[in-house]
Amino acid sequence: MKRAADHSSKHLDELYIGEEDALQRLDEFNRLIHEKRKRFIGYPCNGSFNLERFLEWWQKSDISKTPLNEVGNPYAETSYHLNARPFEKEVLLFFADLYSLRTHWGYITSGGTQGNEQGLYMGRQALSQYGEPILYFSEEAHYSIASLGHVLGLQCCMIQSQANGEMDYEDLNRKIDDQRPALFSLSIGTTFKGAIDRIESVQFIVRSKAMKHAFYHADAALFGGYLPFYSALGKPEIDFTKFPFDSIAVSGHKFFGSPIPLGIFLIRQNYTAVLGGEFIEYIHSHNLTIPCSRSALNTLIFWWIIATTSKQEFDRQTHQILDDAHYLYTQLRLRDYPVWLNPYSNTVYFKAPSSRICSRWTLPTLTCKRLGALAHVVVMQHVTRDKINEFLQEFDRERYSSRFRERRKAA
Repeated sequence: MKRAADHSSKHLDELYIGEEDALQRLDEFNRLIHEKRKRFIGYPCNGSFNLERFLEWWQKSDISKTPLNEVGNPYAETSYHLNARPFEKEVLLFFADLYSLRTHWGYITSGGTQGNEQGLYMGRQALSQYGEPILYFSEEAHYSIASLGHVLGLQCCMIQSQANGEMDYEDLNRKIDDQRPALFSLSIGTTFKGAIDRIESVQFIVRSKAMKHAFYHADAALFGGYLPFYSALGKPEIDFTKFPFDSIAVSGHKFFGSPIPLGIFLIRQNYTAVLGGEFIEYIHSHNLTIPCSRSALNTLIFWWIIATTSKQEFDRQTHQILDDAHYLYTQLRLRDYPVWLNPYSNTVYFKAPSSRICSRWTLPTLTCKRLGALAHVVVMQHVTRDKINEFLQEFDRERYSSRFRERRKAA
């Protein structure tokens, strides 16, 4: 026991460096990130947010010295009074209006995965009264879906995808069990290829098999942010009055932009009655949310972004990223390079270039059984035309060098 105590004490002594040295460490870290963010184009996070005025206000406020906590249900007062409930409900109402969800319940999450977990959990609980549900999702759904299915003890059925990443509805039709309730996680923008699973196609299969009990959760982490602001005719709609969506998860740090991960979860309000939730005397509230403590700073950041950005500006940003994605796609096609872009998507995927390019420009890679090794660029607000052209110049230099080396080797 003495040896363990001595080891722990030594570790604590080594960790302590004092404020000045700690600030120096942080400055070094800041310089490293400053360099890396110059070529950050492969992931769906908006790097163009500006929270300077909010953070200046926050630093001077009493709130910055207060342990705010969004404990429990946002729509019920709890015995923990240090919260930002009014701001949270305004954010949720903003998104409910975007999706035409007239009566809703939800909360601000720590990101898309937490919203997915809440949706699949509530879907499971709602369907369980009719039998043991099966969770259906495509092989190109976000990796959190399979993990959450196992965590929630659900039988999972992975459906094949089409070449563009969209769910293969013929495979769903073959695999679906019409004797058991169906819990669907539909990707409104798949992680790598930016494809959209069409709820109307899934619903057609459910109806054709006379299935009475289905729950449709929308994993709309990125596309759920910008699709409502896109004006193109025929675009896929996330509309709870036109389609049987039951719940939705959207990330806030993706289209809207934030220095920390956050998001929203929304569900049709009638499901709260099905879920119930035991009354927790400690907080004087019914337990509906999976997390107990939630960040009120997330709430205030999300509220600030929405309260200080006009609809016209969200419209402009949406059209800009989609136009710039098409520009990158066109430029790679002009180079006769294998490249693809799904409709309504800002995710341009293409044959993977060298590992050096992928590492330098933070491009994720994927081995596709149909298309081979792929990489992608997610054209967010900070991925400007200038940034795209800079990437293309380096991409061209590497291709030229590679061809030159191949010719020399052949000679």
